[in-house]
Amino acid sequence: MEQIPLNPNNNISHNFNYALSLKDFDLIEKLGSGAHASIFKAKHKQTGKIYALKEIKQSDLDRKDKEIDFIRETSILYDLSKQNCPYINKLYADFQDENYKFLVLEYFDGKTLEQLQSNYFSQNKYIPENLVIHILTKLLEALKYLHDTCKIINRNIKPDNIMIDRDNNIKIINFCLAAYLENQNDILVSKKSFKGPVRFVAPEILLYNPRNYDYKIDIFSLALLFIV
Repeated sequence: MEQIPLNPNNNISHNFNYALSLKDFDLIEKLGSGAHASIFKAKHKQTGKIYALKEIKQSDLDRKDKEIDFIRETSILYDLSKQNCPYINKLYADFQDENYKFLVLEYFDGKTLEQLQSNYFSQNKYIPENLVIHILTKLLEALKYLHDTCKIINRNIKPDNIMIDRDNNIKIINFCLAAYLENQNDILVSKKSFKGPVRFVAPEILLYNPRNYDYKIDIFSLALLFIV
């Protein structure tokens, strides 16, 4: 089984030079939730800075593959944050208590692409063509950076994992299924099966051969995102 090194806690940025706990934050509102995690808008009491605090149940990480997924996600986010990647919510720190693990992420004030689509569709309108072109262009830039520069594949490109702010800046906000690519052949290091959203999954993944696909599956999902 692939061995992933665990990142040291609480020391990437923003002067978190002490052991963090949930008591250091005021939870302002819940931003969203999934099968295994919830995300809150939170204020750091000492500095007053606003963050997105991701909460993951410890019990959901009891399985070895889930634990490796979590370690891989934090490792990838730390690497991208240290590179000052403009296409992600930066990860500044992580900590845990008896019941939860927490990720302290950059807060990005915007809407998901899914919310943007719903807003337009509820008014019987389509997203303006110039905005669609802008979003597509930025996402292609983001994926090119992840694939070519960072050797990372996301594997979870879908509307609710893409955020857009008032200035139409783009962030990819979920890396829970991401994996590193081998430098020479761009073959997935991960041997785990894909458990992502079927609507946006490339056929190579559905055939379940984890070593028989590469970064092009993200491009396939991106294409589906704009035609579904």
